[in-house]
Amino acid sequence: KRAGLPWDILLGADAVRAFKPDPAVYDGAASLLDLPPREVMMVACHVSDLRAAAARGLRTAFVARPDEFGRGK
Repeated sequence: KRAGLPWDILLGADAVRAFKPDPAVYDGAASLLDLPPREVMMVACHVSDLRAAAARGLRTAFVARPDEFGRGK
């Protein structure tokens, strides 16, 4: 909200009752939105999550979190 980015919806793995990297997470997101995977984007800070999403046809966006494990770690 604070960045002013236009979002349609935010979904978590709990929406499809599965956990990453289960393909049901990525397929389920597209299915819930009634969209083909190529029209859905997975935004994450973990490359492994993005690779799994891309393998299912989703678009991906990486967000760097330099202090994810604490400042300077």
